[in-house]
Amino acid sequence: MSDHHDIARRVGQSIPAGMSHEFIAARIGVTTEDFGILLTGQRPLSAVEIALLGDVLGVGDYWLITGRQDPYRIVHAGRPPASDMGPCDMW
Repeated sequence: MSDHHDIARRVGQSIPAGMSHEFIAARIGVTTEDFGILLTGQRPLSAVEIALLGDVLGVGDYWLITGRQDPYRIVHAGRPPASDMGPCDMW
């Protein structure tokens, strides 16, 4: 299993260009200062923080923890959403 330094590194790698630390910190319920500490690996992230970070950053929490793709990840293969279909394709 990864240690908190590895998780912090993956969090840092996952931050999209233009997304501020202030925005992320507010979304996961910590101060900007605490988020900076989390990014350096000085303290471990809680399970809730990891799950929230996965949602905010658009990455899987399994990947944040392990660095590997979730082997049980559900991939939806089916019809495109109705908005992608023409009026005749809906019936």
